[in-house]
Amino acid sequence: TVMITDVNDEKPQFRNSHYECEVSENVPNNTPLLFSPNFTPEVYDRDQGNNGTFILSIEGANNIFEVMPRKIINEATFTIRVRNSSHLDFEQLTIINFTLVAKEVVADDPHMAKVPVTVFIRDQNDNYPEFTQELYEISIPENSEAGTTVAWVQALDDDSENYGTRGIRYTNLAGSIQHMLHLHPVSGVITIKEAGGPNWDREQVSRHYLTAEARDDLGKGNRNSVQLIINLEDENDNPPLFSRGYYEARISENEDDFEHPLRIEARDSDLNGTKNSEIEYVLFGDFKHNFSINTVTGLIKPKRAFDFEELTGSADEHVRPLHLTIRAKDCGTPSLASDVPLIIYVHDINDHKPYFEYSFYNTTIPETASGGTHVLQVHAIDWDGSTPNNKVIYRIQGGAFDKFIIDSESGVISVAPGASLDPDLNHPRRMLYSLLVAALDSAPGDAQLYSTVTVNITISDVNNKPPTLSIPSTLKLREDIQVGSIVTKLEGQDLDTSASLRYTLDPLRCEAKTEYGVSLSAAEYNCLSIFKVGQFDGSLVIAKPLDREVAEQFYLGVLVEDIASETD
Repeated sequence: TVMITDVNDEKPQFRNSHYECEVSENVPNNTPLLFSPNFTPEVYDRDQGNNGTFILSIEGANNIFEVMPRKIINEATFTIRVRNSSHLDFEQLTIINFTLVAKEVVADDPHMAKVPVTVFIRDQNDNYPEFTQELYEISIPENSEAGTTVAWVQALDDDSENYGTRGIRYTNLAGSIQHMLHLHPVSGVITIKEAGGPNWDREQVSRHYLTAEARDDLGKGNRNSVQLIINLEDENDNPPLFSRGYYEARISENEDDFEHPLRIEARDSDLNGTKNSEIEYVLFGDFKHNFSINTVTGLIKPKRAFDFEELTGSADEHVRPLHLTIRAKDCGTPSLASDVPLIIYVHDINDHKPYFEYSFYNTTIPETASGGTHVLQVHAIDWDGSTPNNKVIYRIQGGAFDKFIIDSESGVISVAPGASLDPDLNHPRRMLYSLLVAALDSAPGDAQLYSTVTVNITISDVNNKPPTLSIPSTLKLREDIQVGSIVTKLEGQDLDTSASLRYTLDPLRCEAKTEYGVSLSAAEYNCLSIFKVGQFDGSLVIAKPLDREVAEQFYLGVLVEDIASETD
């Protein structure tokens, strides 16, 4: 029997000259690698016994993998499995190359074989989309139109292919105005789909909060979201609005300020602290130059006092309105403005007293003027602009002595009913009346003003009174008195200033008597021939010699008459 002893003349051999296999990232430890097709994971050594026994090991894999079984006799199918899966991260390492070593266990000159192994790390969807910003906060003008780009959200994913950035889809936009926006699923561009309305009006809603969602794997994989804040930038789209529909103030003439302070207020709902909400006030109207307005505070003040009488209006109105317009305009571009009416009521003050047309009145009336006789009319004017301040009434303050009255409205002065102006019948005797006539306005109480004028009324004499005669009842004459001698002087009196007296002897009342008291007839003795009287001086003169024995007593009738009399 011949025993053939094996000689270690064979070395270990792998079925393939190199190997390719793959494994998914994030697999658990001990997971076997999957060899690619056409690769057979077998190793063999044709020697016998120890010469054909060898050890499998891995070089250069950093203990990421291990090979099983480790000790092989002659031949075996081997498996490579994961030893430390923490290093299998596709995003860090996609290919791992190492060497698979088969080395004989014999001590002397052991044979070995090496084969390269390439491990392809298969990507798993283990990463989430990450947005490029933690928060998207953007600002767009309010009232932006449809189609306006609002924002561009962008996410990245470290995974590969559709698991990564390429497969990201923007799948949802959530928030109060999501229905008004469009989120493009691929680009992440957000545009306005529905414009207008209160949601795009900064004065109603100044900020919107939304959430945008991104998913990988073409919108079916992992998801992530980010907050989107949309700030609406102020546009000058609101005019200033006044707090009241109109303004009014009252001022009395001659006063330099209103009864109550006049301050205008408007508000602009555009963004506070910007030119869009900054307001300036302006006055318009025919009377704008009479007032000043603080362009910032809206305080309006008169520049000067008003004279009511310079303003047009009816005399029946004690208040005259001034119509102006207040404009509140903002400082935006373009500027917006609102107008509101302003009415200033100017009140009439009784600052004018009546004044008479003449500084003095003078007239003459006859003493025979009866009650109700028109004497004269005074007239006064009051320059106040309204009633009752300019309504004049008249009154006699003094000097009338109940002889005259005045019509309070017309100013007509007339003789008082029942009054006698005959100076001879009044005591003291008056030929002149100086009336103090007042013209008063009709303002109430202490506000009433007045002025006075003197009216002189001269009473003219009317020759309407009979003369009277004062003569001695008895005269004693000497019989031998000379012809032409003045026996006495007749004195007639007449109260009329225009009286012209004429004296005559009354033939019907002349009588001569003898010493025995016997009356002598005119035929027997013409007594009128014995005396004569001066027509105008009243001198009684002896016309013929006296003869006592013929006529001792003479009874003479003397007539005095006013030849200037105006009455019968």
